[in-house]
Amino acid sequence: LQCAIDKTDANFTIMLNDVPPEGEGRPMNLVTGNLRASHRGLEKKELKPWEFNNDHTRKVPVVPGEINEYTIEVMNTSNVFRKGHRIEVEVKNYDANPYHWMVQLPNSQDIEYKIFVDSIHASYIYLPIIPYSDEEQWLK
Repeated sequence: LQCAIDKTDANFTIMLNDVPPEGEGRPMNLVTGNLRASHRGLEKKELKPWEFNNDHTRKVPVVPGEINEYTIEVMNTSNVFRKGHRIEVEVKNYDANPYHWMVQLPNSQDIEYKIFVDSIHASYIYLPIIPYSDEEQWLK
């Protein structure tokens, strides 16, 4: 994410969901990732799309209003998106699911998040796509 916050630290939770067509059920969460803004990657080395550079050994305060890059890692997963389904990326400020291994509590103060998606700031999700194959060829 390319994002600016109005405080010196904040939480990010990213949820990747499989959303079925309307009337065919509820969205299914596939994977979740968390990051504390002050633990964002600070190295400027060239990274592969699947590499992460977040340094969880030191805390670096955020300058309020400054646009920073936040690389939020999610665990490996796999899913077949059926015809008519959509991929949803949900951005939250905390993870309230008690079954996730890392639960982040909400901040005790209001935080304004500004996520930038334009020609200068490339906020995106990297999803490798496996080409279609007949279901009979899938591992069971």
